Amino acid sequence: MLPLYLLIALQVADLVTTVLALRGKAVESNPIVKKVMDLIGVVPALLLLKGVVIALFIYYQASLQVEIVWILCLVYVAVVINNIQVIRKNP
Repeated sequence: MLPLYLLIALQVADLVTTVLALRGKAVESNPIVKKVMDLIGVVPALLLLKGVVIALFIYYQASLQVEIVWILCLVYVAVVINNIQVIRKNP
């Protein structure tokens, strides 16, 4: 399912751009993610959380509606674009 692969790629892009943004002056706005980052570090937290999300996408792919996956793709495109804008403003 093409949109699922795109969604997984967007998860990776979110991870990478989040790490880059946080190396600048950015702060994590998701309180749950921030808490995990405070406990185990930025990169381990993102690897763990994104790994779980990707595993869930793969495990439940047969029951995921294609329209929902496309909507999630759009959401994560916006997230990645926002991360890139933050990186550019706060090098």
